[in-house]
Amino acid sequence: AISKLAEALSSEVEANIVASGMPPPVALPRFAGTILFSDFLEPIDALTDRIGQLAANNVSGHLVQILDPAEETLPYEGRTEFLGPDGHTRWIADRAESMRDTYIKRLNNHREALKDMAHRLGWSFMIHHTDRPASEPLLNLIMRLQAPVRTGGTS
Repeated sequence: AISKLAEALSSEVEANIVASGMPPPVALPRFAGTILFSDFLEPIDALTDRIGQLAANNVSGHLVQILDPAEETLPYEGRTEFLGPDGHTRWIADRAESMRDTYIKRLNNHREALKDMAHRLGWSFMIHHTDRPASEPLLNLIMRLQAPVRTGGTS
């Protein structure tokens, strides 16, 4: 399964769907489930619309926000060059530390909006940091996915 996923992603590298960072605009079957891994840093209105479309037809879901610790703390000092994910966009901040408080506040507000959206949809939300093992969110997801089975059946 992992090989097929890697092949599918590598064949779509140049496609707008993969490059955009947004979940694909697909209609999932009724009562399906989905797990979305992303930094979810796109505008919250666009995310709400797209994820709301995915959640139609009683689709259950889990959002896993993946961030580097530096994306949360903006630990930089002085003149700092920031590059966009496309590798072409660049922005230079003369005093990166002067933006830190505003940046962290905006990131936290964005995350709270994501959590609220997930809660309204009945979906789960978790954060994973890239300095931690990838097994941590996966084990957490396995436990969440097994929870209905354990509560509905006998042990």
